[in-house]
Amino acid sequence: MIKIVIVDDHIMFRQGLKAVIELESDIRVIGEASNENETIKVLKKNLPDILLMDIKLPDSNGIDVCEEILTNYPQLKVIMITAFHSEKDMISAIRAGAKGYVLKDSNIEELLRQIRLVHEGKNAIDFNLIDTVLEEIRKPNKKNILSKREQQIVKLIFEGLSNNEISEKLFISESTVKMHIHKIMEKLGVTSRTLIVRESLKRGLVDI
Repeated sequence: MIKIVIVDDHIMFRQGLKAVIELESDIRVIGEASNENETIKVLKKNLPDILLMDIKLPDSNGIDVCEEILTNYPQLKVIMITAFHSEKDMISAIRAGAKGYVLKDSNIEELLRQIRLVHEGKNAIDFNLIDTVLEEIRKPNKKNILSKREQQIVKLIFEGLSNNEISEKLFISESTVKMHIHKIMEKLGVTSRTLIVRESLKRGLVDI
């Protein structure tokens, strides 16, 4: 039995989706939530196999919530549901760890297909977005805005090294490390070491 939790702030949508899903003999909805706080409470009470979550929540961004939840529940699988045909959102959701991405105007067969594929450990993308994915793949690789040295420093920050430890590791002065970190912050538009790592990973600028 595939256990599902539905997260969407529209109660009629949740109830309608639940009614249709539970017509299937191998899938059961074990919980519902309308926002981030309710989702966390539901997960603590009863962890599902798959979380069906709207990308637009009233109090937060579903993509950020997805990333946070998977940090605490890495075994959980997330399928993002959305009414918007957004290439940016789709790519961000996948980078955040979502295993599936389905449009709300798709038919129920597409959603059920994704639920079963994701439950098997596979990734699934809405058929209506295949062309978008292929276009993204065919685009020439964009140059990484971080230099090789800056990428090294981001990785060492992720490992928890101090500026002094980074300088010793890379055989450069601590003032040079500080200069690099300042440049990285400017390029990424962030103001802390923690946000450097988070933003670099989100943009796919470093492999950690």
